[in-house]
Amino acid sequence: MKRWVAGLAGAGLLAFAAGANAAEPAAARTIVRAPSVVKPDPAAALPGAKIFNTQCAGCHGLRAVGAEGPSLSDEYWIHGRTDADIAKAIRGGFDPKMAAFDFTDAQVNDLVAYIRAVFVATLVVDRSVQTVPNEIQHTEAADFRVETVAKFAAPYAFVFLPDGRALITETAGTLRVVENGKLLPQAIEGIPIGTPLQGPGRRILNIALHPDYAKNGWIYLTIADSNPAGRGFIMRAVRGKIKDSRWTDHQVLFEAPTGEASTARMAFDRDGYLFMTLGFSGNIYAGPPEDAPSLDLADPNGKVLRMHDDGRAPADNPFVNIPGALKLVWSYGHRQSLGIAFDSKGTLWESENGARGGDEVNIIKKGANYGWPVVTWGHRYDSIPRVAMPEMEGVEQPVVSWAPSPAVSAMAFYEGSAFPRWKGNLFVGAMKYRALYRIVLKDNRQVLQEEVLRGIDRVRDVGVGPDGCLYLLTDGGLFLRLAPA
Repeated sequence: MKRWVAGLAGAGLLAFAAGANAAEPAAARTIVRAPSVVKPDPAAALPGAKIFNTQCAGCHGLRAVGAEGPSLSDEYWIHGRTDADIAKAIRGGFDPKMAAFDFTDAQVNDLVAYIRAVFVATLVVDRSVQTVPNEIQHTEAADFRVETVAKFAAPYAFVFLPDGRALITETAGTLRVVENGKLLPQAIEGIPIGTPLQGPGRRILNIALHPDYAKNGWIYLTIADSNPAGRGFIMRAVRGKIKDSRWTDHQVLFEAPTGEASTARMAFDRDGYLFMTLGFSGNIYAGPPEDAPSLDLADPNGKVLRMHDDGRAPADNPFVNIPGALKLVWSYGHRQSLGIAFDSKGTLWESENGARGGDEVNIIKKGANYGWPVVTWGHRYDSIPRVAMPEMEGVEQPVVSWAPSPAVSAMAFYEGSAFPRWKGNLFVGAMKYRALYRIVLKDNRQVLQEEVLRGIDRVRDVGVGPDGCLYLLTDGGLFLRLAPA
């Protein structure tokens, strides 16, 4: 397996246990752009734009919005919506309405990249919260009702305590409690939220319980703080306890500079090791793809990390003996890991946002490379004319992939009793398409995918409650329960 290690320069601020002395953050990359009065159209600069305007726009309209031929900038695709489907349509045509085109492979790739760019630029996604349906939802394996349990202000994650209460994080920096189906008015006091943030403004993200929570009371949070270097954020994994509705025994387990304040998901395995994701979207990264932080083993960004429950690096992590590598790295080459979960066999799975396509679900393997941004099924968000490389020897392929991207979020394996036919199925939320997917797996491969819910709101978190029902948390603040009909 090929590994990229670019030394310690990208390591930045790292701390592995409470009280550790942190180094000064590395200097941030500075990108200088020419001033512009009019916002540029990134798609217009792609090589495929000229080909499309001269050969395709007559039928599909300028900017691919549709004319005599169908739109290529909405979410409905007649002949398939993967890159391979689009390339096949361009090369082979469809009688009698579309002729085949004698393009070179490079020209076909340029056209696919342009269509992807136009799709993202023109698709208007309704992000308002819609009405929760009163009628029964009928799906392939089960019928269910959607019930509103509580409403929050910009929540991110939830977890159920052994006594049936639920803890919900609100990104502004509060931790709330739902008890007996009702939101308690008083938030947990003393949460260490840090200084105000710029950008998305998220302070608290994920929450997890120690496997022995009933004995030790440890609760884990991921917290975003302002970066003293003036750019990006500091992401921390912390733990503490709740006593008399107040956060106590606070410990910082890990911290690092990052440009992401939307990932940092956590999950414990059956041996008590804590896994944590840290993203690297690379939207402002202008360097060579092979030198990106996500492929630099000295940098925590774009990684799945593995640590002891107190933040220490396990001695059997895959890169502990490589000079300069970060000892916490378990896997690398990730983009935005917004979901992480273990199945009943103890296998670790991850859901990841791509760029203009390339959303995926992966099995996370020890020491494995997942390729981003060198290998991806998506396309860049800028005008740099780089064709996506979907496969490479030594780079893991996703189990499930989407194109166009639904913007997948959190996920959970269903092992409850309320829906027997859902047993072992994987449920994945989506933000852009405001959907919930049910994925049936066999031998770690997808055999069925069903959209069981769509259109209410952007799904941010997914989990199973002690009652066996499936619970969803949305960006608009809804805590929803899917109960048998």
